[in-house]
Amino acid sequence: MSATPSINFDPLQAMYGAPYIYEDICMIFPATLGDIAQIGIDEFYRLLQHITLHPPALSADLKKVTAYEFFL
Repeated sequence: MSATPSINFDPLQAMYGAPYIYEDICMIFPATLGDIAQIGIDEFYRLLQHITLHPPALSADLKKVTAYEFFL
């Protein structure tokens, strides 16, 4: 498994809610304004931070840990 996500980001597709395909692991659907309003903006940003962390930025010991492994 590669440590670099293979997401081809297309802003137009993100605007209409198309999912991102993360390698062959999962599909990530963008949050809608309704979703964000239900959980609150602060909670949304907290959760977003968890899935966008880059493990090596936290510690040199995590250099070989992929984002997916860290998330699990």
